[in-house]
Amino acid sequence: MGARETEAHREGRARAHEVRAVVIAGGPLPAVVLMALHRLLRLGVYEVRRRVARGQPLVDVVLFRKDQREVGEVLSAVLDLLAPYPHRVHQCPGDAPPAEGNRYAPATLRRVIAQAADGRRRPVILRVEG
Repeated sequence: MGARETEAHREGRARAHEVRAVVIAGGPLPAVVLMALHRLLRLGVYEVRRRVARGQPLVDVVLFRKDQREVGEVLSAVLDLLAPYPHRVHQCPGDAPPAEGNRYAPATLRRVIAQAADGRRRPVILRVEG
């Protein structure tokens, strides 16, 4: 994977046929959780606080690429940290923004991660609400 593709993956930029996992915290978090997210996501503490305060994604990554194992581990750790606190999980096709129509239960993302861990791609069925 080239440097340009790696950077695009980290920033969540996706091709039209790809699916992104997006995790957004739903409100203020304790300092210990902010620090853990800072270390896990390799973002500055201020950046983590800013994203939480503005309701911006803490994680926005493309699923099912060659680094799926690493991506899955980070997503699982983020979901563990946020489990006691309000948060939203989205599976966004291509460059679609997070919205109610692509919101999922955290358990759904965990299931997708677990299924991908065995190295076989499985289809992700995105619900479309009219």
